[in-house]
Amino acid sequence: MPETVRSGDVRRGAHSLRRPTPRPLLPRLVLLLPLLAIHRADAQEGGVCAASLNVKPEICANAPGEECDAMNANLITLGDDVQVSICLTSSSTLVGTNIGVGGVLQTGTRFEVALTCKDGSCSAMHESGILEYLGFEPAAGVSSNFLLQTYPGCTDGQACGYLTVSQEVEVTEDSTRCVGTIKARAARFTTTNNGLFYVRAATAPETPFLITDELCIPGLTASGAGTTTALIAPPSPMPLPPSPPSPPPPSPPSPPPPPPPPPPSPPPPSPSP
Repeated sequence: MPETVRSGDVRRGAHSLRRPTPRPLLPRLVLLLPLLAIHRADAQEGGVCAASLNVKPEICANAPGEECDAMNANLITLGDDVQVSICLTSSSTLVGTNIGVGGVLQTGTRFEVALTCKDGSCSAMHESGILEYLGFEPAAGVSSNFLLQTYPGCTDGQACGYLTVSQEVEVTEDSTRCVGTIKARAARFTTTNNGLFYVRAATAPETPFLITDELCIPGLTASGAGTTTALIAPPSPMPLPPSPPSPPPPSPPSPPPPPPPPPPSPPPPSPSP
């Protein structure tokens, strides 16, 4: 009988050779994946991150001598003190996860600040003089300053300016970091928008926010902008001036002068002789 060649055998001359059974591929890949991931991380010096900076102008107001309250921003009274704080949070993440990552404001970072816009995009400004600038206070632990001046898109020298950070400032993903507070006084009611105005702050393009988290590939940057609103209440109506005193009643008419006395009677005639 002819010799049966089984599946997996190869006939070579007088010998039958067994073909080796292939090893399963999947377990080998599972073992290699961690090594590949380590190699990839080493090659890129970090993971893929999405850089984003959340800029938050925050407004509070108070009557002189009282504590500043954010709730008062919805009903500012003429003469109230108004404070605008520029605050930040990193909204950057490691892509594909919910892990937040942080970074720094680089030395010299500038924020364009517009204090009295007509809309959220600050495409137009209210008339000048709504807020009277009083000064600026850097946040604790931050070296910063503010200068009133116009810039492209903001032409009111009393309501536009640059806030400049003169040292690196760490901005994390899990807390809010303020860099300074602009102080002003509500000086004028605007009939446009019935007293509503917008405040906008945005990073200037030349000094973006820099991601420094070791989870990320180095060199990622982001810009940021944010807007908030406030409302100046219309002034109370001026009280009407007091009415003038009533005129005195007219004097009664003077009595007519007495009639002239009658002429004297003629003497009686003399008797006839």
